[in-house]
Amino acid sequence: MGVNLKINMFKVLIKTIGLMLPFFILFENSKGDRAFILLLTVLLVLIYFINKTLFSFLAIYISISGILISHIFFKWGLTPYYFDSILEIISLTNLEESLQYFQYTLSINDLFIFLYYSFLVFLGIHLNKTIVFKLKKKIILFFLSLTIIFSMILLAQHTRHNYLKSLPLGLITSVFKVLNSENLNVERNLFIKKNRRNDQIKNEKLLLNYDKVVVVLGESVNKKFMSIYNNRVMTTPFLSKIKDSIIIMNSISPASQTHLSIPIMYTDITYQNFNSFYKSNSFITDFRNFGYQTFWISNQDGINDDTYGKINSIARESDNIYFANMSNSTSFFDEILLEKIQESVIPQKKQLFNIHLMGSHYNYKQRYPREKALHKRPNNLTQEYENSIFYTDSILKQIFKIFKSEKLLIVYTSDHGEVVSEIDGGHGFYQPYKDEFEVPLVFFSSIKNDRIFKQKKLINNESFYNLIKYICGLDDNLNLSNSKKVISFDPSNINDFCFTEYK
Repeated sequence: MGVNLKINMFKVLIKTIGLMLPFFILFENSKGDRAFILLLTVLLVLIYFINKTLFSFLAIYISISGILISHIFFKWGLTPYYFDSILEIISLTNLEESLQYFQYTLSINDLFIFLYYSFLVFLGIHLNKTIVFKLKKKIILFFLSLTIIFSMILLAQHTRHNYLKSLPLGLITSVFKVLNSENLNVERNLFIKKNRRNDQIKNEKLLLNYDKVVVVLGESVNKKFMSIYNNRVMTTPFLSKIKDSIIIMNSISPASQTHLSIPIMYTDITYQNFNSFYKSNSFITDFRNFGYQTFWISNQDGINDDTYGKINSIARESDNIYFANMSNSTSFFDEILLEKIQESVIPQKKQLFNIHLMGSHYNYKQRYPREKALHKRPNNLTQEYENSIFYTDSILKQIFKIFKSEKLLIVYTSDHGEVVSEIDGGHGFYQPYKDEFEVPLVFFSSIKNDRIFKQKKLINNESFYNLIKYICGLDDNLNLSNSKKVISFDPSNINDFCFTEYK
């Protein structure tokens, strides 16, 4: 073997091992995982000597996967599993939110990993293409490759692990899973239409006398930053002023991300049977069947498409749907919803309003007008976040004014909480923190209702569906959940709420 050939083969090994090294490091500490990555590395070397074009394609694919998973690991502590959940989040994220995300999360680690893979690409370009094997040797290499693939299949069966879900292979399977999820959303919409009643349920004895039921969904609200939950900063002056008229409960979100939490909150599913969502209706349909005109009024992303996510599917159960943001590239302050709410109110008519705010979603400083800030010149991320909570309190005040003359129930909660420090924040961590689930749950009733009571125990908002129906008299049985089981990042990643505090 000539010197040049040895050098070029050494370059091939360096490049191949370099491509797979991040996956070998980032995979969970399991012999099966490491063995699988090792076999995949050997297979990649064999492919180079069989077909350089195929190798180049795989190298690009692995480089993209490596950059993505390294970024996710450095920011969120995520192992190379559940990439389908990442793709689902990306598919539901608008351009502005994506730019804000990268502005906030890109770090020196991302620069390093980008330069690392750029070097590997540079090395690949300079690989000498004179390494040529005759057909006989290529056939041998081909059968060696089949042996490696067969060994990988046996390893997967022996360890009972689906390595197709793990990167780098997981990028392909995740795409198909997200596409299938979109098909399931279409099926759910058909299920809702098929099971929707054309007549109204007549049972006045069961219904309580609310003309208006208003559910206000905050976004990324950590109740520990609300002064009604004893925060040292007066971030909720309006709610604090009417504190004697509201019921404040101790609650947690069932999941740390919107596309997971709201389906659980609005339907009768739990963390144990999440996929049943596609065969269940929300309480919007239940209220509609009892004669309520139903609304979904949102400052979050919306699109007139059957496939566009679980939240959109729930919204479509309403008689009237309004998304302030249909461009999928911009966002507005939540006050943009007030005029639409005002014009939708019909006095003394039974109506259910679901108002989905942008709330405290990152980027916090873009969630409030500067002239309505608590901290006029915020010094850190915490103060920016407190400003967003303060602004939401003013929005709640305006909503109360709109409905003040009605027989009214107003419920305020949030899809999930938020981790916030002076320099960092977020939600949806693979290894979760308590702050991601600390959400408010506040009730106001303008009429006496003995079904609203101060609950001392921790309430898991997985029972939100039943709680709303019970309070309004649509269900006589209260099935309140005090479970501490929550979902983080993916329905299969179930954790206990008693985990690490964020520091």
